[in-house]
Amino acid sequence: DAAADMLSYTTLSSFTEFAGAEEGIEAQIDDETQQTFQRDAERLFEADLRGRYCRVGWYDDDDEINVVVTHGAPLKTTEIIEAGADRVISFREAEHAVLSYAAATGRLKVGGFAKARRAELAEIFAGSMLKRSRFFAAPDAQNLYTLVPVERAGFGFTFNHAFDPCFRRVQIVEVQADRLGTDPRSGETRTFWSHVTRDGRDNALARMGEGTRGITFGADWRLNHMVIRAHIDVGGSKPARVTVKLKPPDTAMFKRHRFEGRIMALLRRNGLVNDRPPGKAAVAAE
Repeated sequence: DAAADMLSYTTLSSFTEFAGAEEGIEAQIDDETQQTFQRDAERLFEADLRGRYCRVGWYDDDDEINVVVTHGAPLKTTEIIEAGADRVISFREAEHAVLSYAAATGRLKVGGFAKARRAELAEIFAGSMLKRSRFFAAPDAQNLYTLVPVERAGFGFTFNHAFDPCFRRVQIVEVQADRLGTDPRSGETRTFWSHVTRDGRDNALARMGEGTRGITFGADWRLNHMVIRAHIDVGGSKPARVTVKLKPPDTAMFKRHRFEGRIMALLRRNGLVNDRPPGKAAVAAE
């Protein structure tokens, strides 16, 4: 079970992240809180037509707590042939929801479950393990990443990675720029059209600047997302490569089981992470 749980965690790359109301709030893991979490999770799965089955594994990983929840998928019905006859069977596949909480930063990652229901699973974790209802429900709880520093620098932006000699190179391999405007019928802001530029050898952002006219980041043009590829020295002739898709305000998509700390430091050092306002951090420290 533990091996299956950790395989589920290490193969996930798409998480929804939530910033808690405070930093430094430790999770309380004991029989009572575990049973409360499991009971409330069972109710969520049952309400989502996934059955009541729920097995929870808890794993410490340095300063993070990883929770792997094995649960049922929506019921499937299919026709099979067995012993020379056909018959209809119904079954549920096993699926895995993953939660990873770091008390030092107050951040929770939730993956492997229906995206529309992840906030509910985060609330169950907050109420049972942190004893803090709506801990991850602030209006800015998912305002975590930004590409504003890239837009300010324009097409000449490059990553600064000199702070960590393990980074051999950081490429920008894909960018998407959206032309925004006001819909005359509804009055709402919407995307009129988009430009996507890919460059696997050099810098897609610079290539977009060379190959397009009239794009100036500001009132009308916004960066939708950026894909980077970090080449990290692991002591061999070839570096390890980590590809990260950054899509504000809430998505940094990459496999978290290797180099997560380095990648997050790279994003933070280049101004692409919205850290907690100083006032909130000070209150949490007190």
